[in-house]
Amino acid sequence: MCKKLIYLVVFNLAFGLVSPASAELVAHWRLDDGSGIIAVDASGNGHDGTLLLDPQWVAGKFGGALEFGGISGQRVEMEGYGGILGTQNRTAMAWVKTAGYGDWISWGQNVNTQKWIGRVNDNAGNGAVGALRTECSGGYIISTTVLTDDEWHHLAAVLESAGSPTTDDIKMYVDGVREVISGSQTVGINTVGGRNLWIADGHHNRPLPSLIDDVRLYNHALSEAELLAAMEGTEGYPYAFGPDPKDGAIHEDTWISLSWSAGDFAASHDVYLGDNYDVVNDATRDSEAFRCNQT
Repeated sequence: MCKKLIYLVVFNLAFGLVSPASAELVAHWRLDDGSGIIAVDASGNGHDGTLLLDPQWVAGKFGGALEFGGISGQRVEMEGYGGILGTQNRTAMAWVKTAGYGDWISWGQNVNTQKWIGRVNDNAGNGAVGALRTECSGGYIISTTVLTDDEWHHLAAVLESAGSPTTDDIKMYVDGVREVISGSQTVGINTVGGRNLWIADGHHNRPLPSLIDDVRLYNHALSEAELLAAMEGTEGYPYAFGPDPKDGAIHEDTWISLSWSAGDFAASHDVYLGDNYDVVNDATRDSEAFRCNQT
């Protein structure tokens, strides 16, 4: 299989490629275990979770899932794992089916700027009721799409900043589509550890009555292309990644050596160069933008 690799050259050579979803997957709870009290972390990083107060193994969006009754204390807890900390870029995502309100994931300290919570909003004074909400103590950001229709929805919160993030830097996605924001309150983000990560409950006793499947954390702000690939539950990552020069770099010299890491399913990559994204993106091997095929 051959995959297209695009380097967009603009003025002083600004390069852009997608980054590796698989390479920065730091935790992945497929929730396909089917029995027992352990939710295995499929990332290989050992962040296995323990089921508390007997959530039920059921059929999910992909394979199995866990059903939570909205009971105080019922959750999956990752003993010894405190989530993605500091000002690190990140992506948190899961498939969720619910008719209620509460926290689908939480970690960090309940101190101003220091926690990270994903929840279904129930506060009409802050934003759309039933919409995806991400909050850090002292601030929040709320999307628009109502999630409480008891259907499966893919939820994702993506934090990307230059190093001093606030809640305004969080992009929210439902079913792979970026959300319009219905309400927000700005606060800095500097997540602090010392508390275990939880699924289906949080710091404020807001357990979410729900089915939850395929929970993932990345220490990387996924692009929309990466997010769409991940939400399909695929095992490998189909795109080229890790460009050198890195994404967004400006290179002023006339000559440069380009390198990258191959996608998981590609036997080779076609390389295209140009100064117009649409022209390069739509190019074929018969186009002027085509430069070579690399194996």
